[in-house]
Amino acid sequence: MTFKVKPASVTKFGDALHDLRLDADQAKTYAAKTKPPASGFSAMVRFLNSCQEVKPAVEDFFGHLSKVSQASAKELRAAGKTYTALDQDARARLDAKYPKG
Repeated sequence: MTFKVKPASVTKFGDALHDLRLDADQAKTYAAKTKPPASGFSAMVRFLNSCQEVKPAVEDFFGHLSKVSQASAKELRAAGKTYTALDQDARARLDAKYPKG
């Protein structure tokens, strides 16, 4: 078994992680803006208010997911370009070995 990389697939994965970053940014914005419209002393109101207490953690989570996704997307896209260039170089070296004629 040999190792083989499909540069287009690596780049496509990078694109998917970039999209994940955009989704994480939207989720963070949504979490920051969402406030339950509730007041009173019912169990549901207490539950909704307790959700507000975890809001900073949710925002931090989506912020971290955004950063990790963007960094990973950047590296995967760069790897895809590198593999494409290496494949082109390998083809050029092989072609150079054939007699011209």
